[in-house]
Amino acid sequence: MKKGKQSGHQKWYCKSCKSYFSVTHNAKKSKVISLAETGRYTTFDISEKVGLSMRQIYRYLRQEKTYSQCGVSLHLDSEVVDLMDAMYWGRNFGLVIFQDNMVGTVLWYKFIDKKESVGDYEEGLKHLLQHGIKINGIVSDGLIGLRERIYAVAMDVLRLP
Repeated sequence: MKKGKQSGHQKWYCKSCKSYFSVTHNAKKSKVISLAETGRYTTFDISEKVGLSMRQIYRYLRQEKTYSQCGVSLHLDSEVVDLMDAMYWGRNFGLVIFQDNMVGTVLWYKFIDKKESVGDYEEGLKHLLQHGIKINGIVSDGLIGLRERIYAVAMDVLRLP
């Protein structure tokens, strides 16, 4: 239902979730999320492209982490060399991202509000393997315990005799 105007934009009120929104902010929010998911832009870059303050960018990204957590954009039986890393906006908020080395396609991502952990990488690897993506190699930083966990995940998912 309509609930007045703010800065020349119509405000709306949702009775089911009891929140206020405007159409222009939702359009900008989706653009912010899509730019962040590519893993190629800093918050400053996103701020410049969308025309919002960096503080607003942080707010959108923090809200997003509770919704869309992961995505796979390849066909089944795809073969990839997986680049795994985390990028941060601020001290404790970031994105763990898995990317195909050849095409640059984002295979999986997860917003985190803590320091990256081996468990985050394990979750992503299980997701990719369960969706039939064949991982020919992995490039990652030297997170302690990651190498052993990768091997354990591969053995668990593939269930080799």
